[in-house]
This record gives sequence, structure tokens and C-alpha cells, in this order.
Amino acid sequence: MRKIYLHKRFDSFINQGEKAKVEVHINKTVVLFAIATLIVGISYIGATAKIPFLLESKYHIPEARVTNLMTILAFSGVVLGFIFGPILKRLGNFTYPLMLACMSLGNFFFLLPQNMVLFYIGAILIGLSFVGTMSFTFYYVAEHVPHTGINFATSLLLALGNVGSILVPLILTKWISSFTNNIFVALFYVTTIAPLTCALIALIIFSKQSKNQ
Repeated sequence: MRKIYLHKRFDSFINQGEKAKVEVHINKTVVLFAIATLIVGISYIGATAKIPFLLESKYHIPEARVTNLMTILAFSGVVLGFIFGPILKRLGNFTYPLMLACMSLGNFFFLLPQNMVLFYIGAILIGLSFVGTMSFTFYYVAEHVPHTGINFATSLLLALGNVGSILVPLILTKWISSFTNNIFVALFYVTTIAPLTCALIALIIFSKQSKNQ
């Protein structure tokens, strides 16, 4: 009887250790989501603020065409919302790094010389990637974070998304201008590199998760 009791205690100890590892892993993932949400907020709000300025002031594109492009940017997010479920079902967790990569690529197109086709594609990628990243973030939190931590994780992500929006004017007027005088495209260097970095980190994390399953 004593051996059976000790065996059960030992199994219980192992299970608790495994649970602790899972919780630590989830916390690391939530930290990634938190940082990425901050960056996505900066990238999306920064892009929507800077694209009209770039197109009208540097390339002298008519205001009507710029308005059309920004409308397409917003509408692409709505379209992605309707098809997000099938994409998630097909790609699983790899949906997230894909969406971050789309945000990076969309901003990168605005670093290139004037090309309205690429600008429209970039706007579409930025719009759909914002909705895609945020949708996946809250899906993952609901599915994988313990119930006791869902409210905290959700509040943290929403707060950092708002902080990203608030930081945009500071980044546009102070931080970037201290490094370069190219006010037209300077922001797009940040909004290209930062989401791409998060995408690569997310790809590594989810690849490891996939191998361990």
C-alpha cells in the first residue's frame, strides 16, 4: 500500500511539473503577443496616418485616389474577417506569423519608388494583417490561456494596442526625426522591420510547439 501511495504522489508531482512548464510556455507566448500587439498598433495606425501624407506630399497623387486607397485598406480588413475561420483552420497557429509578415510586406511596398499597383497591394496587406493578427491573438488567448488568466491577458493586449496608437505621434515627430531627415518614408522602415522580427520569433515558437505535439 505504501508503494502505491508513493507512486501516486510521484505521478502527481510529475504532472504538476508538466503543468508548470505549460503555464510558463503560455506566459512566454502571451508576452510575444503583447509585444507584437504593441508593434502592430504602431504599424497600422502609423501607416494609416503616414500613407496619405506620403502619397499626396511626395508623389502628388490626387486626393481622390488616396481616399480610394485608404478605403480599400479598411475594407480589406472586413473581408479578412469573413474568411479568417477557414484560414485559421487550414494554417493553424502559423496564421499568426503569416499575418505579421503581411503587415511587414505591406509597409515595405511604401518604401519602394512610386508604383500605384504595389501601393494598393501594400494597403490591402496592411488592412487584412491588422484584423488577422488581432483575431488570432484573442482566439489563442481564449483557447490556450488558463481561465484564471484570460481577463488579465486580454486587458494587457488591449492596453498595449492602445499604447501603440498613442506612441505613434511621438515616434513620428521625435524618435524617427532624430535619426533621419527623410520624413516621408522613415516610419515605414520601423513598420517593416519590427513586424517581420515578431513574425520570425512567432514562427520559431509555433514550430517548436508543433514538433512537441
